[in-house]
Amino acid sequence: CGLAARERERQSLEPFRGSYVCVTDTVVPAEELGITDRCLRRDELLRIFAARVVELPFEDEHSKAIVVHAARVLLLSAVVETLFEEGATFSFRTDFGVTWTTGYFLQK
Repeated sequence: CGLAARERERQSLEPFRGSYVCVTDTVVPAEELGITDRCLRRDELLRIFAARVVELPFEDEHSKAIVVHAARVLLLSAVVETLFEEGATFSFRTDFGVTWTTGYFLQK
């Protein structure tokens, strides 16, 4: 979280507060963790991420899927820990989808 913390400090960002609906790319690792469509507090989410990293089968032969999953979990963990206050809540939603193209065409 060192790089994320330095960037937060450089930009003088205050921790984000409140509840967040997580969509698009964040849903993929959430589905792999089995934590979709429910509300999770920041500390609970960080515990889930930490437990997952510990249980990942890092051996001599790394499958691409495991490496990609680990990268997603570690990135989400760093972002959640660094940018969100302790009381923040998150819900990884699977009942709707959002893409950058939707926003792009809505702005045109």
